[in-house]
Amino acid sequence: MDEVGIDLGGHSSKTFDQFLAQPWDCVITVCDNANERCPIFPARTTRLHWSFEDPSAASGSEDERLRVFRRIRDEIGGRLEGFIATGRGASEAHTKTITTRGATQADAGAIPRIYN
Repeated sequence: MDEVGIDLGGHSSKTFDQFLAQPWDCVITVCDNANERCPIFPARTTRLHWSFEDPSAASGSEDERLRVFRRIRDEIGGRLEGFIATGRGASEAHTKTITTRGATQADAGAIPRIYN
């Protein structure tokens, strides 16, 4: 990411539950695994799924795998730029909009089962 001017120093992966109390206009998943593991978002929001190849599944030499990571990084960046400019995914053909609702008490028991 440093190659494109983004410093990730001091950043780390975060768990989903850290963000539940915050308001979100839009939640975007970018890998199919996340889309499958996150079937609900327990707050009212617009949820989009942008399917990208998982770069961690790339094979080949280190240089070949790095090229895959760079390509996916750039594809996500382009998609985000289009989304910011238009308020929609850069390619609507590959965007799946999922209408969400506020979580109910019945959902509360399901959420830990989904994420554990």
